Amino acid sequence: MARRKGRPSLPGKRRANGRLRAKAAGPDLGNIRVQEMRSAFALFQGGKAGNELGDAIGKAWATGLLEGFGADSQAMRDRGRDYGQLWRRCYGALDLRTSSLERRARTGPAPTASTETAAERRFERMDAIVSAFPRLSREAFYGLAADYQDSDNVPPFVERLINERVALKGRAPAGTMPIRGDREKLERAAEILRALVEGRSRR
Repeated sequence: MARRKGRPSLPGKRRANGRLRAKAAGPDLGNIRVQEMRSAFALFQGGKAGNELGDAIGKAWATGLLEGFGADSQAMRDRGRDYGQLWRRCYGALDLRTSSLERRARTGPAPTASTETAAERRFERMDAIVSAFPRLSREAFYGLAADYQDSDNVPPFVERLINERVALKGRAPAGTMPIRGDREKLERAAEILRALVEGRSRR
């Protein structure tokens, strides 16, 4: 009687005991939407825009959205990024949209010159400039500079404007195109970024 064949061996490297080695997990590429956005950024900055995908303002700069506002776009990116990082360092546990005085009221007495750190003093100078602008401008700025740090996501108005830039490069965008008000929001945010670069309010 012929001997029955057993189950075929699975391919792959094996341990000394004969068991298959577990395959190393590849890098987390994110969901389909994130992968499509990352792929789209290869169209910009000579393919080097992928280095700026860590936050919303980096994505906006990489696709050229910060150009044409009367200040160096890279300086605008850096000031906005600096503000967002300082906010998270100084007040990250509190509501971003409160004023400096309201934030201090929640955390206790205002720090003195001897107890306030250099980072806190720098943030207060920047926040005084930001706080001088109207609420709608501040909200657009917060979305661009602080709300989406360390995230693959961006504010919806920025994502739609990026999609438009992708389409202008001759490639099908991953999402919807800009709607009414998107460019105005970007202009409002850019006005604050320019003021931060200049070190004074533009109101």
